[in-house]
Amino acid sequence: MRLTISKSVEIVSCFPPFPIIIQHITDWATANNLKLNNTKSQEMIVHLRRKRKHFPNLIAIHGIERVDKMNILGITVSHTLTFHHHISALVTKSARWFYALKTIRTNGLNGNALWDVTRATLVSQLLYASLAWWGYLKADERNRLQSIIDKAMRYGYLPRSFSTLDELREDSDDKLFFSARRGGSMVWRRLRDRKVAGSTPGLCATT
Repeated sequence: MRLTISKSVEIVSCFPPFPIIIQHITDWATANNLKLNNTKSQEMIVHLRRKRKHFPNLIAIHGIERVDKMNILGITVSHTLTFHHHISALVTKSARWFYALKTIRTNGLNGNALWDVTRATLVSQLLYASLAWWGYLKADERNRLQSIIDKAMRYGYLPRSFSTLDELREDSDDKLFFSARRGGSMVWRRLRDRKVAGSTPGLCATT
């Protein structure tokens, strides 16, 4: 595969063909007393929305399914790096959360205790891993999520002065940034301080 980024510089993929990659992973798993489950493996080709090309399914013979969206650690991302599937799933789940909150309030939980439960369940689920996907959302998708918080405030599950999701996300960003600066025990801190040399792994620059 060859990607031209200017008239004089090209990026050439140095990755081997997919069947060779799959075989390498299979061999590694076997050597470590593991087994690659092809039926639970998926392939997703990420591309720009308006520049989709047809790619032959070279790994179909291995039983690996090609998909247009993939759930990665609880976050559903599409092949165009959009998160509308994830937003729709959150909106659907919110109905169950509201039912649960209504049930526990009916059984006597009110005030600050109810607000704490809402923060620990509804709000935490809406903001789960938001540092990775919030910046990709469109304005209407953010509004869909914010409408859930607004509904929770109207029903009394959150205080009227509760922050917006955007404010909560910015606060999380700040906490992560300062903990990265000060946290000496973080596993990846040594990677931050390491001087990185060389080109991008897996890519070869040619002129």
